[in-house]
Amino acid sequence: MVPALDIDAPSFLDSFPRTANVTSSSVELVVQINEPGVVYYTVLSRGAREPTAREMKERLRSDLVSSGVVTDTYLLTRETSKVITGLSASANYTLYAIAEDNALGLRLQESPNIQASPTALAFETS
Repeated sequence: MVPALDIDAPSFLDSFPRTANVTSSSVELVVQINEPGVVYYTVLSRGAREPTAREMKERLRSDLVSSGVVTDTYLLTRETSKVITGLSASANYTLYAIAEDNALGLRLQESPNIQASPTALAFETS
């Protein structure tokens, strides 16, 4: 029996992603997805153009404030958070989050599926 190929990008579970515990210099990103994977994030000043999946994954934006990857032992299939630091006080930002799974192709090579566009979360530091 040949296993079915995973050709669908993961999705965020209800109420995810979200921000929490916003301070004058940090924000907490809280995520959970429906299958094992990772979440890429990018923080931009509010009003900047939305990043593409490639720009987020490869950190190609020159105007990014912060970017990175969220992962954990359970590959984000349970609630996971990441504190993002280095933000300016009293500033308006948009945090973008996009999920990618750990799918394998027919020859068991990596063949991940990434969401087509990121989820945007606007917030303001104190």
